[in-house]
Formats: sequence, structure tokens, C-alpha cells
Amino acid sequence: MQDDIQPMHAYCRPLVNGKTIGNYQGKEVTLIGRVVDTVNNQDVVSLETSDKHSITVFLTGPVQYNSDDILMVRGQPNGDTSLTQNPNDPYSCVKLDSESPFDMDAFDQFIVLAEKNFREMFWE
Repeated sequence: MQDDIQPMHAYCRPLVNGKTIGNYQGKEVTLIGRVVDTVNNQDVVSLETSDKHSITVFLTGPVQYNSDDILMVRGQPNGDTSLTQNPNDPYSCVKLDSESPFDMDAFDQFIVLAEKNFREMFWE
């Protein structure tokens, strides 16, 4: 099975929460969180992760997001509490559809399961 997933490593971006983001220093990850606050003319947002941690996200430019919007951001972790958006990917920060509720608890359970049992699918 390891041979089957090896070619996908270039495309895999681990889904992370507040607890696991620090495990991927120097790697590109995907974080989904709820907007808590925007600062610095909207080029920095504070997100609450699925496990209730606060992550500061440095965006590539000003954006308009409201509190409680759910964002999916791809980028590189800066330690355990911040993430810098990928400036080379036009889809590296997207607002998830507010018409469809996003179950943060189920998402967090998925991250815990993936990190515990399927980590080799990402960066091992």
C-alpha cells in the first residue's frame, strides 16, 4: 500500500487542528477554522480550530470575512499558533459555503483519527 500512495505525497496537504499544526513545521498544511477576529486591515485573521485552539493566520492581502465564517487556509505553520497563507496558490484561502453547516466536532475527530492511524499518507 505504501507504494500506491507515494506518488500522491507532492499533492497531500495534511489537515491540521490546533494540537497537530506544530507537527508539520516546514510543510504545507490545510487548516479549517471559524473566524473570531480580523486585524491589520483584514490581512490577519484569528481562527478558532476544530479543537478550540486559536491560530493567527497571515494572509497574502486584505480580505472581507465576518465573524463565524468558516475558512479553509493552506499554508505553512509558524510554530504552534500561527500559519502563513501560501502566496502562490489562488485557492489557498476560501470561505466554506455558509448554506451547508460544517460540523467542527466531526472534523476534529477525523483529524485525530488521521493523525493517529494514517499519518504515513501525508509526510512519513
